[in-house]
Amino acid sequence: MAKLKEYNGRYCESEYEDAFISFLEAEGWKYASGNQIARITKRNVLIADDFKQFIADTNPDLTDEEVTRIYDTVRLVGSESDFATLHKVYGW
Repeated sequence: MAKLKEYNGRYCESEYEDAFISFLEAEGWKYASGNQIARITKRNVLIADDFKQFIADTNPDLTDEEVTRIYDTVRLVGSESDFATLHKVYGW
């Protein structure tokens, strides 16, 4: 996995992105940059239908309500510091 560089006590957002993309690819996810997905805009950080469908397909024992709860948890993450948020997401 990519190593994060520290710049004056802070980390660059691009370093987080590269590290997270590397992590997901190592887990078998296929990466596509936003401009490769025609049906979204720059405001679509998380594509709800695709995310929910992936969670449902890979976890067939979950109910629709549980899938929605997982989606909401991911959608609403970020109330903490950037580092704490990323640490939590990596843990997931």
